Amino acid sequence: MAHFFLVFRPELNEKKEYLAAVTFSNAGYLPLVLISGLFDKAIASQMLVYLFLFLLGFNLLIFSFGINLFVGRNQEVSKFKKLFSPPVIAILLGIISVFFKINTVLPSPIVKAIGLIGACTLPLSMMVVGASLALIEIKNIFKNKDLQSIVFIKLIFIPILAIFVLSFFNINPLVKFLLLLEASMPTAVTLSLFCNKFKLKGELATQAIFWTHIFSIITLPFFLVVFKIVAGLA
Repeated sequence: MAHFFLVFRPELNEKKEYLAAVTFSNAGYLPLVLISGLFDKAIASQMLVYLFLFLLGFNLLIFSFGINLFVGRNQEVSKFKKLFSPPVIAILLGIISVFFKINTVLPSPIVKAIGLIGACTLPLSMMVVGASLALIEIKNIFKNKDLQSIVFIKLIFIPILAIFVLSFFNINPLVKFLLLLEASMPTAVTLSLFCNKFKLKGELATQAIFWTHIFSIITLPFFLVVFKIVAGLA
């Protein structure tokens, strides 16, 4: 999809940043908070399992293809072992613990301690997003057509396309809602970390992170209502 829009901008120097900004979304922090706030505990717990499974594939993709977009395939970071980043390992351990019901054999104090740590996830996730946005030097979006197109694709075009495509599939309503929710998310804040780690300027990517999060304040509430109707959860 991003490649299609880049056809009209052959002179754009930041093609890789453009592709990354359109391809990768804030797939973890915001969906985690929204799911916990929109649904009761029983449904939210079920959806969080789906979310973690989604994030397993997402993190493998962003820590392979995503990094390659910035630094190239010949770099050390592109080796297979680098796929198993701390987020991926944490998700795998979480899935294993749920599958084997490890919480039933652990001592109660340890289970309670893990529960307290888990309860910090929601506020900490918002702090991470806020801190990442605060470090970005704001530029005028109205003077940058490439930035405008990223905001349009991420927050309007992709959610509408997702609604159209998923309307043809008869799948679990919770799974459908999660997929629609992920389709409406702003650009991944992880991209700014990549820019810092690999000493890249990354101006287009960081501006895309900031402005897609700002405009998602307007688009997300609208699409959340539509998604609930489409998924049959209204």
